[in-house]
This record gives sequence, structure tokens and C-alpha cells, in this order.
Amino acid sequence: MWLKRIFKNKKPDHVLLKTAPKNQKFSVRFVQNGIEEGWLKLRDGSIQIQGFWDRKNDLGVVNRVPAPSYQVIKYPGIYCCFCEEMLPDGGIVAQSHVEDKHHGLDSPDAMNKSGYRFKNFYECERED
Repeated sequence: MWLKRIFKNKKPDHVLLKTAPKNQKFSVRFVQNGIEEGWLKLRDGSIQIQGFWDRKNDLGVVNRVPAPSYQVIKYPGIYCCFCEEMLPDGGIVAQSHVEDKHHGLDSPDAMNKSGYRFKNFYECERED
């Protein structure tokens, strides 16, 4: 996603999106900053960006439309590498889950040999 913050009286007022991909990962920091600056809302499983999107149609013509909302598919947290279940913590609970549900299997994620991983982003899909 490419966006530009628009200021009014030296404070962020809204944003202008140049691109808005169908699938998007928003970092926790990005969401927190947007909420603090007032141009983003996280509500009812949806990330709502306050602003506009310069959307190109099939003919390449740009139309300025309200910025899209994004449905949160997965929240930041600890996830099992085998079944993608969200786990309450990365300690004993996560270790017990992997041992109980996936005993004896090698982690499918070579970067996370423990069988669980931390996602520090909101995995989202644009609502059209």
C-alpha cells in the first residue's frame, strides 16, 4: 500500500491512497499510529482508513473514491505452524498444543522449528 498523509493546521487530517491491494498486512505500529493520528479505525474486525483512494479503472482512468476498508482475517499473535490456530501465549501453552496435536512431526515452517510463530501484523483483505 502506498499512502500519503494530508495535513490540516499541522495535524494529520486524512490520507490519500495511491494503491490499495486486495490482500494487505498492516503492522501493529502502522495501525497504532493511524489510530493515534485519527485517520484509521479498528472496529468490528475491520480496519477503516479515513481518506481517499485514487483508483484506476480498467481503462486507466483515475477516480477519487473513499478509501476502502479491510476485513481482518488474522490478528497479531501466536499461531501454530501446523494448523494456524491462534494460541493464547508462546510459552507452555503453545508448546503443549504442538506436542498434543502434532506430536512427532517436524515443523512445516523452517524458520520456526518450535512449531509456532509470532505474527506482528494484521492479515487483511480489502472489502469491495
